[in-house]
Amino acid sequence: MRLGVILLFLAVTTVVVAGVRVRNDRHRIEVCRKFNRQIEIFRPQGLTVRQSVWRSLRSLDLELYVNQAFRERPSCDVCANVTVTGRARNPLIIHNRTVIIRPGDTVQYSVTKRYRRGRPKRFSCEFTVNGDLMKLLTITSSPRSCPAGVPTRPSRNYEEEQKLLWNIITDSKIYCDAAELTNLLVLHQDSARLVSEADIKDHLVKRLRTLVPSLSWDEIVEDVRRSQGMYFFGVKSILLKREILQMIRGSTVESIITDFDKLDLSAVRNTDGSGDGGSGSEDYVDYGSGLAF
Repeated sequence: MRLGVILLFLAVTTVVVAGVRVRNDRHRIEVCRKFNRQIEIFRPQGLTVRQSVWRSLRSLDLELYVNQAFRERPSCDVCANVTVTGRARNPLIIHNRTVIIRPGDTVQYSVTKRYRRGRPKRFSCEFTVNGDLMKLLTITSSPRSCPAGVPTRPSRNYEEEQKLLWNIITDSKIYCDAAELTNLLVLHQDSARLVSEADIKDHLVKRLRTLVPSLSWDEIVEDVRRSQGMYFFGVKSILLKREILQMIRGSTVESIITDFDKLDLSAVRNTDGSGDGGSGSEDYVDYGSGLAF
């Protein structure tokens, strides 16, 4: 009799615990779903988070990681702390212009919300980026369409031609898709696993010096990022990027240093993970992998 009572108690306890776990999982999914909708990821680079502000919210901390699920000591690609001032009801905006996120990348983030009263709340989520939902980073000064015609200029010496080309690029006067032009290059075929941004940049500059020793890479490399065995890095200008690509054309280095704007994204995983039966039209994906709450 006593054994039967114990077994019945264990069965009831198991059912209750399972029910609580299901409710918690659903709550995590909903929390991640709502926050995912406040994240905008841009092509070719950049990320914006817009957080609605309630009167009781005091501050928000964000740590976001790109493709760092298996790193022993991950360092956040986007780290931000935003404090609510006064009684403003405008949304909090976190904007990072340099982070590079591509279709198929795995994004993990943790959010801590602190309130004027009560305990802080923390949750962590993970999703895979759906390229179809990324937004093109527009340049407000660039035209929407090509001009009817561009007057030709007489040939000039190299310095004048260089200045002219730079003015054309920066003013975006003859490019229909000027917003898609970047100063980014890609370095392939590298398996080094580094964590800090300084170490990554030092390693990249050393490799570039080996490949193209005629350039002062330590002076022209900017905004270094690593993802899926490749390095993405910017140089001083779009014109300089084109000169580098022209310099290595036809050499063995051409397949190692390439143009980010011509990177084949079709080979990268581009799934939308919204298999919960909903429309998922505003979500980047896979809300179900909330890590903690």
